[in-house]
Amino acid sequence: SSSGLISSQYASTSAISLAVSSAVALSDDPVGAVMVSTWFTIETVEHPAPEAGERLTSAEARTSLAIDAEAIVFLFFGHVRRYKGVEVLLEALAPLGGHARPWRALIVGEWYYDRAPAMSYIESAGLASQVEVVDDFVSEAEAARYFAASTVVVLPYREGTQSGVVPQAFANRRPVIATDVGAVAAAIRDGENGRVVPANQPLALGEALREVLDGKKFSDASITAASAAASWEPMVDIVVGAIRDTATD
Repeated sequence: SSSGLISSQYASTSAISLAVSSAVALSDDPVGAVMVSTWFTIETVEHPAPEAGERLTSAEARTSLAIDAEAIVFLFFGHVRRYKGVEVLLEALAPLGGHARPWRALIVGEWYYDRAPAMSYIESAGLASQVEVVDDFVSEAEAARYFAASTVVVLPYREGTQSGVVPQAFANRRPVIATDVGAVAAAIRDGENGRVVPANQPLALGEALREVLDGKKFSDASITAASAAASWEPMVDIVVGAIRDTATD
């Protein structure tokens, strides 16, 4: 959520609370903290994953994107805003340029601020052949292609409350490396279905990326469990249950 959205939700929470008997929160964010102080029930569920496009194999996706089948692929996905820390990711990647394992980093999504400094940094750090920036709207089918091509999804956020990219990664059976801001990393079991690192620390993020290049494997069972938790069923069950409870009151 943006700070503007949070502010408007804070302002309207008291009025809303007079008209509802229960609520569903996607994370323990500031809005949820305000709502829990009221007299109605609040249920917390994992952020459901967006609808996935047609599933491709990793080989199919990489062939279509001209990516080496043996390369490690780091994916940053979603609207690019300052708080999401693309610059932190680039600084973390810079020392890895000469790693023996081939790798690519894909930064995929529309930019909402001037990307010229970031592009200049990519050039000056010698990363132009390894980092690809796709500054454009991405359809569901294209999103599925990028997730299928990736090895791990990276959220280097400087700040934030939660993100739909995490469940989207798990739904596509990909581990996640994310920073410990808000509830962004709440679904990540450190070392099992991803890694959690401090925010605004390129060295720490770089070490987590290096672990992947050095051959670290994540638990398929843990990723599958996270994917199941991020399905729409838990939210549907809670909403339907709340409706039934209200109807019988």
